[in-house]
Amino acid sequence: MKRLSRRRVCALVLAGAAVVVAGLSGAAGAASTRAVSSDVGPVIEFWDGATWTEQASANPEGSASLTAVAALSATDVWAVGSYGVGGQDGKALAEHWDGSSWQQVPIPTPQGANEVHLNGLSAVSPTNIWAVGSWAGVFTGPVEGYPYFLLIEHWDGNSWTIVRSPSPGVSKQLSGVVALSADDAWAVGYYQFESHQTILSRTLALHWNGTAWRRVASPHPGPRQYQGSTLSDVAAMSRKSVWAVGTYVARVQGRHFANRALTVHWNGKTWKQVSSSTPRASGGLAAVAVVGPDDVWAVGSYHNGHGGRVLTERWNGHSWRTVPAHTGEEDASYQTLTSLAVLAPDDIWAVGSYGAYDTGDQTLSEHWNGQAWSVVPSPNPDPPLGGSFSAVAATSPTSVWVVGDFYPEG
Repeated sequence: MKRLSRRRVCALVLAGAAVVVAGLSGAAGAASTRAVSSDVGPVIEFWDGATWTEQASANPEGSASLTAVAALSATDVWAVGSYGVGGQDGKALAEHWDGSSWQQVPIPTPQGANEVHLNGLSAVSPTNIWAVGSWAGVFTGPVEGYPYFLLIEHWDGNSWTIVRSPSPGVSKQLSGVVALSADDAWAVGYYQFESHQTILSRTLALHWNGTAWRRVASPHPGPRQYQGSTLSDVAAMSRKSVWAVGTYVARVQGRHFANRALTVHWNGKTWKQVSSSTPRASGGLAAVAVVGPDDVWAVGSYHNGHGGRVLTERWNGHSWRTVPAHTGEEDASYQTLTSLAVLAPDDIWAVGSYGAYDTGDQTLSEHWNGQAWSVVPSPNPDPPLGGSFSAVAATSPTSVWVVGDFYPEG
């Protein structure tokens, strides 16, 4: 049986028709619900203004996967993920680029963790960087599989430390983080709770005030008996303008349900849902990026009943509108964009992956030039390896980084 990559699993769930998302992790920088496979390796690629080239990763012992990246300058880039030996004993992974090479940097793993996922990364300065995700130990609750606990880590310029976080529900995960200053940061994800012997999920938003992380009420739309809403990513324009995106389960007709794109906005006082423009199909959003007050982008995927398609939406200050984007392959069973990097209104990158049930994952990168999205050819690891992009970060038109993973086919 062919193993599906973490990104493909997320994409299939994200775009799957009429499912209850009681454990959906979204897509971009999103949490996985499996341990690191013994045949997974990290992918790091660099755009120099002309082509993508594969870079050497500081691959630790065993398998590894990189899921988030943040760039402060051309000589100061961070990437995080997880690694393990033989698919077991998952540990947190942090790597740093100093302008000449990638080096592994010690980062703590929670005591008793058997599985660790760092899904979101945000850098304010060389001494203020946040990483968020989740970890699991052994089965101790009503959730199918391992119950997950929140994981938030901070870099102060010298070392990474675990920072205490709230713990709602029976299982929870963080997928995205954005930091504006030393006393203003947001992290988003979801938490699960039990209702009438059913595990449901709700959106989760946490705020850092310089002293502690506190939970802030966030919308969780959808029918109460099938509640399944998640937030996958967050981006900020200012203290009074923050966007988060994700997925929720909506009643579409009678007893039929489907995933829908979820967009919510923080106005400085409360989070409020804003109508999105999901196609008439099942889908959701995985990443968001702010260009300006009246210019915000969100990407993800949807399923039109025949195959997967990438989804790109744009906020114009009044409403969200779907913008055509290219697909990696017309007959692909899934296609998804999982991360965004903005350099200018006419210079935006989106990355992800695509593939079919009987073929391997392929990396996908697209560029917005102010007028249209176009696919930019990106290398995949030499056959028989499949690859996928998880996250992208950029400091200039000639300095763009993307991270992900690869795995053998078969």
